Amino acid sequence: MLGEYKYLIPLNKGKHAYVRNLTNGKTTHLSTTSDAFVEEIRVLAAAGHGAKIRAELVALNEAHPQDGWGAAEKKLVDAGVFEG
Repeated sequence: MLGEYKYLIPLNKGKHAYVRNLTNGKTTHLSTTSDAFVEEIRVLAAAGHGAKIRAELVALNEAHPQDGWGAAEKKLVDAGVFEG
């Protein structure tokens, strides 16, 4: 079910995540503070998945506010990832 598809699988208290890329079928292990994380999310957002990923980041931040998901979202916003 696509409705239940998660793009982000948090690891190491938010320091890393598996990013599942529906466009190429690959799952990448990335640091959430890395440029590679920003670029991977940028590719997914450009493919139309940005709103779902942003909702996941908000939910992760609400569930685990100590894990830096708000900072990860801010980094992506500052990088213009979610701009259409």
